[in-house]
Amino acid sequence: MGVAYSTHRPDDNTSIKNGRDNLQDPYDDDRTVFRLFYECMAKNMSAGRWLLFLEKMMSLEDYFSEIHVPINCEFLVAQEQDVTKGGCSEVTLTEVFYVHRTRPLQTYRIGTWSSCDGVTWSTVPSDKGKGDLHGAVIQSGIYSVDVAKDIESCKDRTALKFCGQIEEIWHILQEILNFT
Repeated sequence: MGVAYSTHRPDDNTSIKNGRDNLQDPYDDDRTVFRLFYECMAKNMSAGRWLLFLEKMMSLEDYFSEIHVPINCEFLVAQEQDVTKGGCSEVTLTEVFYVHRTRPLQTYRIGTWSSCDGVTWSTVPSDKGKGDLHGAVIQSGIYSVDVAKDIESCKDRTALKFCGQIEEIWHILQEILNFT
């Protein structure tokens, strides 16, 4: 698991820590942590599990506006919340990802830690958020002689489409995963 956190200190630059490294950002730019991620994971960000500690005033949508976290990446953000009425400190744990680069950031609260109550996990299954592709368009192809014969036999004059068992499976997946 890659662990990184970003903190602002009034007396110095942004301090970024990742495992053994302690880097100072001369530009005082919070996004330095992602420069580090992309250095480490340029080829395959989904190869790791990520936990980012983010300051409480930062909006997730703003922070990730120029950062693509693919759907197959496990990326969690821990973020302190305002103190509750009972005087308890809280930290939320939120999963973030994009279904596609052109779609909005998806956020799913996984749980909350409270100094008064401990950890409270979400009742929604952790993979529920990734089970909805939010209407994304999926292009597919098939490489099978037998399947190609079935497709050819049900082709209309305007479009090539699936038929038979493949059509049934495709429509079930469309309904469950919400894609076109």
